[in-house]
Amino acid sequence: RAILQRGERASQPQQLANVLIVAVRGTKVAIRNAQGEISYDIGQIQEVRKAPPPEFAQGQRAIEAGKLEEALTLIKGVADRYKGLPVAWASDATAMLGNIYISLGKLPEAEAAFNEFEKYYPGSGSAAASVGRARIAAERGNFAEAKAVVEPLVKDALTKKNVTRAENQLYGEAYYVLGNVAAGAGTLPAAMENSCRTVAIFYQ
Repeated sequence: RAILQRGERASQPQQLANVLIVAVRGTKVAIRNAQGEISYDIGQIQEVRKAPPPEFAQGQRAIEAGKLEEALTLIKGVADRYKGLPVAWASDATAMLGNIYISLGKLPEAEAAFNEFEKYYPGSGSAAASVGRARIAAERGNFAEAKAVVEPLVKDALTKKNVTRAENQLYGEAYYVLGNVAAGAGTLPAAMENSCRTVAIFYQ
């Protein structure tokens, strides 16, 4: 179900139930119902309740199995079709794409993917994209640059009592980067500590 709000002053958002969200095309969301297909500006979308397509879970399983090329095809398909949709799995797929590219050693593609993520999700995506670019910097051996980006982000992470889902993902990625930075600098105890924080505290 998609809840659409027509204009900022609308007091009663229009609710569309039992519609098929076909795809996001640029700044438009294509929706199909019994009368046919219609497009709405993505800025009108206040809330979306839609289960992820099966390719999303299939892509996650492929990542866990180490089948990264298969995961790339699946997750890229989801991101290309739905990026910009204000729902967690669409945002996750768009962000995951950059991390898959990094794992495949395709750093220019990863950088472009994180730029796309920040473009389509400028709020939550900004910090996450910065962490992604920090991970790219670490992969290229630019450890000081990577550390300068992620260290301020985790300054209060261990003392926060309530951590949101988005923050949990952000901190997990940031500590992963810090682990790589420490390993690259040869400080193995710090590398182990940060890796443990990723796995044990901010596991995704």
